[in-house]
Amino acid sequence: MRKKKQGINPIFFNRPVKKGFTLIEVLVATLLISIVFLGIFGGFQLVIKVVAQSKAKTQAVYLASQKIEEMRGLNFSEIVTNQENITINGVNYDVEMLVEDFDDCADGTIEGLDCSGGAVLPDTAPNDYKKIKVRVSWQSFFGGEAILSSYAASGTLETGEGKGALRISLSDSSGQPIEILSGDQLSPCPTDSINIKNEGYDLDQCYGTDTNNPGIRVLILDKSLEPDDYKISVLKSGYPLVETFRSGDIYNGSVISTPSRKNPTITEGELYPITFIIDPSSNLDIKTALTWNGDSFFDSFLNQSKISESENIYLNNGEISLATSSPVSYFSSGHIESNSIIPSQITEWYKFEWSDLKEIDTNITYKVFYATSSSWFLISDSDLPGNSEGFGVSPVDLSQLNINKYKELKIRASLSTNDITKTPLLYEWRVSWKNGQETAISNVSFNIRGDKIVGTDVNENSIYKYSKNFSSDSSGHKVMSGLETDNYYFSNFIRNGGALNLNNSLSPIPFNLLSGTSTSYTLYLESDNSLLVKVKDVSNLEPVFGAGVRLFNQGLGYDVSLTTDGLGEALFLPLQNSSNYTLNIRAQNYYERNIPLSVSGNNYKEVDLERYE
Repeated sequence: MRKKKQGINPIFFNRPVKKGFTLIEVLVATLLISIVFLGIFGGFQLVIKVVAQSKAKTQAVYLASQKIEEMRGLNFSEIVTNQENITINGVNYDVEMLVEDFDDCADGTIEGLDCSGGAVLPDTAPNDYKKIKVRVSWQSFFGGEAILSSYAASGTLETGEGKGALRISLSDSSGQPIEILSGDQLSPCPTDSINIKNEGYDLDQCYGTDTNNPGIRVLILDKSLEPDDYKISVLKSGYPLVETFRSGDIYNGSVISTPSRKNPTITEGELYPITFIIDPSSNLDIKTALTWNGDSFFDSFLNQSKISESENIYLNNGEISLATSSPVSYFSSGHIESNSIIPSQITEWYKFEWSDLKEIDTNITYKVFYATSSSWFLISDSDLPGNSEGFGVSPVDLSQLNINKYKELKIRASLSTNDITKTPLLYEWRVSWKNGQETAISNVSFNIRGDKIVGTDVNENSIYKYSKNFSSDSSGHKVMSGLETDNYYFSNFIRNGGALNLNNSLSPIPFNLLSGTSTSYTLYLESDNSLLVKVKDVSNLEPVFGAGVRLFNQGLGYDVSLTTDGLGEALFLPLQNSSNYTLNIRAQNYYERNIPLSVSGNNYKEVDLERYE
């Protein structure tokens, strides 16, 4: 018998298994490594930019110092404002060398003041020395600037030859100084600055006011080469622009012949003082509107909630008819009366109108009653002609009724038939009135101008500082910003090619706009003929927004389409007096309506739309 070898399993034994990374593990590891290296690379780039920025700043300081030394080496008369661009190591530097003649108070100033502010003889040679300011700026890397200043004095006795002075004073209307704290620089000027231009000297420079003398800046300038050749413009955020002009300047398309504020003329050895009074600008919200709107009492007889009294009347699904006296016959007569009609706000009763059907041998007549403290009475024919007999044709004009006497109305319909197998039908009725609420007028163009002028033209016509054309938006508003305090006039009101008139009693002009305010002002406009349409859902009397309302008159060549606003309103004006207009109204999910109507004066029309079943 063979013996088994000990320690060896002849059937089973373990082999080592080699495992690798899956694709997902490799991708995740790659992503993590990328994020780490991107952060390191970004930090490395930042370090490079910081180092480059430091080098650029050091170079800028060196350039500024170099330019000051160069200017010190020039003759006194050659030290003038200059500008140049220099590129060093790929960085572009903008170098501004600003030179200002300085009037030292030690020998008195051209204003006649010593260093203590005491009065002395004016210094006729005000160019005691020159103040040099070098500004070096760059945009590369993080950008920045370096500024160095110095002074230069003449090696000879000052003469003041060819020099004068300009003293600019800025204050508001209460006398408080207006400061402009921006530093001096070449144009383009910052938002807050005093800009001085002189084409003859190629001068275009920006200044601020003196920090030691608020609202004041005194400049020593070369004498004028010709009269009125130094132009001043004062810019300050939140304030209107003020500026000087010379004859021949063009302003808003007009040539100024005689300016209101002339450009200064600098005379040798003399001081030219000029004062500007500026106040904070304002915002003005203009609204274009009608003085009236409309409202109504309306009943389409879906229920009895608006009926105060009835006799021999049957109401069925929006129809009023005579009640039946037997299965095959109607009562010969009956009537209904509305609830009392009390407008919450009214300026004029407008119309009583209805929709009915009167077959042969049937009739409906309508009457209007008014309330006193004790009872109801029929309005007399002297105030409402034909009322005692009753009306049969819709509509009835109520505009002549005195609203103080007739504050509360009620309407009655009397139904009758001569053929008891027939009945007249009443579908709806309405009493409308005008109230004192405004109606916005959209898309009105108009002109607004102020009282202030910049001068006159060759014909001595005023050239106004502010005169612009605007249009109100779809809600009847136009907001104008940055207006200066002034009296403002409004004119040339145009809508849909037709002229509108301003109601001067309700919108008096001029309108005085105070400084530093946000104010609203309503321009109440009128026309000889207009139509306000209000579209409602007949089931709930809610306004229908977005309905298309088209008014046309082929004989007049008039065809205008509007869309109702959130109040369901569309306003047509101006219009011509005519009885041949057609009103077409369409709205999604509603039946379309076409209504013939007359327009005479200011008309109000409510239209009820019925939804699809």
